[in-house]
Amino acid sequence: MSFIFVLESLKFYKMKSERTVQLLFLLTLGFNLLFLIFSPGDSDFSALQSYLLRELVPATTVVSTSFPAPVSTGNLIYLGWRFLQFCLNLILSFFYASAYTAERQGLPAFKGIKALAVVLPQVIALGLMLVVPALLSAFLLWIPLIILTLMLFMAPLILADRRVSLRQAMQTSADLSRKRKGFFFGLFLLLFILASMAESLLLSFTDSASLVYVTVYAFLETLYVLMRGRLTGLIYYFFSQHPQISRFYLYTRDRQKELFEEITGTPPHSPDT
Repeated sequence: MSFIFVLESLKFYKMKSERTVQLLFLLTLGFNLLFLIFSPGDSDFSALQSYLLRELVPATTVVSTSFPAPVSTGNLIYLGWRFLQFCLNLILSFFYASAYTAERQGLPAFKGIKALAVVLPQVIALGLMLVVPALLSAFLLWIPLIILTLMLFMAPLILADRRVSLRQAMQTSADLSRKRKGFFFGLFLLLFILASMAESLLLSFTDSASLVYVTVYAFLETLYVLMRGRLTGLIYYFFSQHPQISRFYLYTRDRQKELFEEITGTPPHSPDT
């Protein structure tokens, strides 16, 4: 059943409000093109690679040669710029997810976008709360951050949908993800692998220094942002409607057809039957 979730997330273009999809697509594409074309700083991290190599393989003789700093100011500016790009893409994913959730609930898609815009300060506050855990989890292979993200990734949609406090949204998201974190991780990982394979294949035919490469990269990044948003919205809608379904229930065969209809939004009876 996990493949149904991922396959449904690929249909990012399939919404009743086509203008909403077009607006989010153009906005996301424009942001990514802007960040890639006007990227400040220095993307050359050869000094850091040399530093790590010297630390991992220490020299047998002492050499009194001064080395440049592992990370320059230009490197920090470049990393900050890319981090800002990541944050904006993440916010745009949540906007798509909120619009998708609103449509699945029978509401206009724009109402979902408006609802998330109202609670955007709380969403940003939630992101700031994760900064310290993210820095600390760097020493543990990012595992704590991954677990925490899987617990709280539905909180922005809960804030927009139910208009509750940030604490209540975090608690509800943690409750919905209980005993399902591995399943959710598999869904997002599978979508990431599919997107990475397509990206590697298409970008291999273009020159990395050309404008075509930048345009194709921004286009593929935009598709991934929208597909990730659809998957996030689908997960929230499905499991908020069926909180009693455990991770093992998804693999039962007796109700696979019903689950498929619930996930994809297909009506139980086709007009042709």
